[in-house]
Amino acid sequence: MFEKLIDSFEKLCLQIIIEILLVPVTIFRLFQKPSRCYEFSVEEMEKEETERFRDYLSPIKLSVYTSVIISVLLMDYSGEQNFISRVKGLSMVEKALFIFLFNNFTAVLFSVILLWYKKEKVNTITFRTLLFSFIYIHDAV
Repeated sequence: MFEKLIDSFEKLCLQIIIEILLVPVTIFRLFQKPSRCYEFSVEEMEKEETERFRDYLSPIKLSVYTSVIISVLLMDYSGEQNFISRVKGLSMVEKALFIFLFNNFTAVLFSVILLWYKKEKVNTITFRTLLFSFIYIHDAV
């Protein structure tokens, strides 16, 4: 039982290290050619679920990590007040969640509008593909 716990902890540590290394790789690939954000999403959604997002981070993970990074950067280190620090009583995690929801609201909204405009059938694949491409675009910019 103890060995399984150690093995699970090892896998978790490796996964965290890999994902930390994939943040700059993903951002670099998106900056190289931002027009491919939609193509990245389409290519990944065509793969089997276990094969998706092996070479770079999924848009949701990238958005979570960038939200956490932004909330850490906006922490009140010097005692000066900025926009986020004016919201009293919010912890760093709550600020990161606020930033994540605010950032991704536009991606969800644009995905719904585009599906409605194109009069496409709304299903998981089409919505996720559009949502992922908008999140990539947002995080690349």
